[in-house]
Amino acid sequence: MRNGYRLLALLIAGLTLSSLGYSQEVPLAKLKGIDLVFTPARAVNTRPGPRIQLRVSNLPGDEFALRLPFTPNRIEPLVAEGALVKAGDPLVHVFGPELEAWLIEAADTRQRFEEARKRYERNRPLIEQNALSSDTWLAISDRYQSLRLAMHHIEHVTQWLEMGPSQATLRSPSKGLVRFSAKEGETGPETTIATIIAPRALRLVGSLSADTEETAVDFRVADCRVAIDRQERIVSGFRRLLWSEPASACVPLQPGLRFSGRISFTMEGFAIPKAALLRSAGRTVVALRRRDTLVLTEVQLRGEDTADYYVTGPPELAQHSLLSRSTGALQGLLVGLGAD
Repeated sequence: MRNGYRLLALLIAGLTLSSLGYSQEVPLAKLKGIDLVFTPARAVNTRPGPRIQLRVSNLPGDEFALRLPFTPNRIEPLVAEGALVKAGDPLVHVFGPELEAWLIEAADTRQRFEEARKRYERNRPLIEQNALSSDTWLAISDRYQSLRLAMHHIEHVTQWLEMGPSQATLRSPSKGLVRFSAKEGETGPETTIATIIAPRALRLVGSLSADTEETAVDFRVADCRVAIDRQERIVSGFRRLLWSEPASACVPLQPGLRFSGRISFTMEGFAIPKAALLRSAGRTVVALRRRDTLVLTEVQLRGEDTADYYVTGPPELAQHSLLSRSTGALQGLLVGLGAD
């Protein structure tokens, strides 16, 4: 019954005040007997933006690509995708006639290189003594350098490729996380079998509409914040990629992992409890307390999270507490005033 009388009193007060027209100030006495709570607005310099899709990746070039100069007929992974390995750990077994053909070619190149090296060493004193024509020496030197470069590529491959009787084992060159996904659009004589990514190189990457003019600050995943480090200048599909700083320990360090997160933008304004926001005369307002009066102050809604709205407004928001509970009673009074 008491609540019924209170509601009736509010309606009567509203009808009485409605004859006065809209006012930006409401005496606290009009809300007498109602449990009011006042909260300071919290100054902020960022605001939460929309939820977006994020993934864990690395900047192009921040990885070690394990390539073979042939395409294996079959590959047998020895570790899981995303596994953390150390230098020398076996990653895959490779099989097939392409491997055997390359081994034969590598052995032939090694033999031809040794012959070219011996001829080069044998003729070097002659060119120094002017006992050999320049054309002959140039041919000898060119063949030696060409085969030397070919042997360098072979040794680079065999440094991590351990040969067996019918297969080869590819080992990791360094500590890192493994990705077996083939590179999209890869062309050329070499095939990427896996990439090794150092954990410290992993970042979060997301995208925004290319016409977004606000400055993005960070990505937020649950309670984790990772600052945005760079934006791609090239726009693809009307979207622009944004890369975070190297991800912190609070983000799962798993290449290719996708999940939902939130992006934040710069904003000089205030965070206020959601219950503090009101509508009056078609405007979004909060009720600031000045002694024994509530002053309705217009604000602009810029964003929200679970608990707060993020708004911009006059400096008075930082100087006075605002009504944050029992705002429904005030809203009812404003409706009675005929504000809308």
